[in-house]
Amino acid sequence: MNSLIPIHNYTIKITSSSLDQSRENLDPPNINSNNAQNNNNDQNGLCSFRSIKDLLNILVPIWKKGSSPIFVFGDTIKLKLGGDGHIVTNQYSHVMFTVCLLNEKDEVLKPSNQYCILLYIGKEKYEYLSLAVSQIINELDEIKDGFKDCDDVIWTVELFFSGDWKFMALVMGIKAANSIFFVYIVNVQKNYAPI
Repeated sequence: MNSLIPIHNYTIKITSSSLDQSRENLDPPNINSNNAQNNNNDQNGLCSFRSIKDLLNILVPIWKKGSSPIFVFGDTIKLKLGGDGHIVTNQYSHVMFTVCLLNEKDEVLKPSNQYCILLYIGKEKYEYLSLAVSQIINELDEIKDGFKDCDDVIWTVELFFSGDWKFMALVMGIKAANSIFFVYIVNVQKNYAPI
């Protein structure tokens, strides 16, 4: 699958100008191709990305063929995106994003059915994650209204997100659990408890 779905390697560098930069306007000074060797062996900011659309282009024909296809024409592709960070050593932390097809029912829990779409070496901070996930967000914006496969069939796509509160707050831009207005949809203060 590695040869069918290319993996793009980048280096994410945070500068004062990139903190104010929006996701749509991601320019090469902030995300650089990782072709140059790093002299100081610092791996923070290294990011490998696999396209969700390329992944779907390979997997949708497989999922709709066979004696018992996972989905047939008219079904909705239900994608679950998840991720979390992990401290590996006192110097390095890893952040991984995965995607899986919820239509696979019980098979979805198998590790072989979890597809890594982003691996990032660095801290689990909004400034870094907003740049790291910008490609994923752009692709999700493109496929949320439908995905067109290689047979020109347009599939409706339903997206689900999972992760711990800190991770979801960082990626989705929701507030932390200890903020005053912590509920995403309702604007109620946490010290207001009408019981």
